[in-house]
Amino acid sequence: MSEPLERGALFRRIREEKMTMFGLVLIGVLLALAIAAPWVSRHPYDRQVLEDKVSPPSSTYWMGTDRFGRDVFARVMYGARVSLFVGFVSQGIAVLIGLPLGALGGYFRGRVDDAVVWLISVFWSFPPFLLIMAVSLSLPEHVPGIVRVFMAVGIVSWVSVARIVRGQFISEKENEYVEAARALGYSPLRIIFRHILPNTFPPLLVVVTLGFAGAILSEAGLSFLGLGVQPPTPSWGQMIRDGYGYVVIGTGWWMSVFPGLAIMLAVLAFNFVGDGLRDMLDPRLRGGR
Repeated sequence: MSEPLERGALFRRIREEKMTMFGLVLIGVLLALAIAAPWVSRHPYDRQVLEDKVSPPSSTYWMGTDRFGRDVFARVMYGARVSLFVGFVSQGIAVLIGLPLGALGGYFRGRVDDAVVWLISVFWSFPPFLLIMAVSLSLPEHVPGIVRVFMAVGIVSWVSVARIVRGQFISEKENEYVEAARALGYSPLRIIFRHILPNTFPPLLVVVTLGFAGAILSEAGLSFLGLGVQPPTPSWGQMIRDGYGYVVIGTGWWMSVFPGLAIMLAVLAFNFVGDGLRDMLDPRLRGGR
């Protein structure tokens, strides 16, 4: 079995993997547009020009306007901020919940592990998006839409993190360095956080990266159903919903197509990077490369 990649070798492999590099470039462009939205957009995202409503793409409005005369290009860029923010915060919540649960269950086993596995099984038995909807609807009405989204996505996404961390801990605790740490009298918490946990970071990074794609899709789905980010804050899913009726009648296709393309590219980018990291960090998948 091949040894795990060193840092320098990992960077070289990333540069050699075209799809991974393509994903990283897309993420970089997405992040740059989200940050530079106030300076790149030619029109405020919330300015309504009723005489220009449902205008097709032109030199004035690069992606056209919506039914209120708002610039679709500006709203797509500001929507990238919402998607990235939801991804970062929701995956942070997933790690905060899933990492300690998976670590404790994988290290101590017994009743602790039984309780963790039971929780994982309960959450895993529901379709993820339906569970996200249920969690979102169960939150108090005064909770803002964007807070509702990343809390719901994060609370559901911890399962994937816990499963990976638990499996890594079960595997790592049998290694000689853990036995040596126990022989030296180190406490379980020190062994967990100082010795085993760093070795779980590579697969955890892969899960979190792939989780970004799921978070973007979940946020778009909730906003499309009216359960996510509320107007006037732009969201890609909300934009698709607003333009859906015009697409059905054969006019205003740009109102839904451009935010739909943004969702597709963002999800592809994170999936490409996640798949590439998984292939590079897992010796079993690298084989004899």
